[in-house]
Amino acid sequence: MIVTPETMRASYIFLKKISFKGLNLPKPAEMTFEARKLKKYHGYYKYPEHIITINTDTRSISQMLQIMAHEMIHVALEQNAASDHDRHDANFEELARVIEGEMGWSKGSV
Repeated sequence: MIVTPETMRASYIFLKKISFKGLNLPKPAEMTFEARKLKKYHGYYKYPEHIITINTDTRSISQMLQIMAHEMIHVALEQNAASDHDRHDANFEELARVIEGEMGWSKGSV
């Protein structure tokens, strides 16, 4: 299985150092990572508990990184009070484009 709490934590650390540097994100020790079978979502972020959950049906490391980046955008918006963290508003879209560019991902992949 690709998605485990350990691989999720490693993905969070990697993305935090590479694409999310300079943003006020919780330390990995302050986060909880859960791998679960989800019916409706690829992943989600639960605030204020700081829990990121990713679907165990995720099939590749690239997909897991993209899902993690998506959820980390929600975390960043919550931490930096740029907007309501659970919305996909203009602030979300702007940060998603930056992260996609830095990672070399296609537009809309996060």
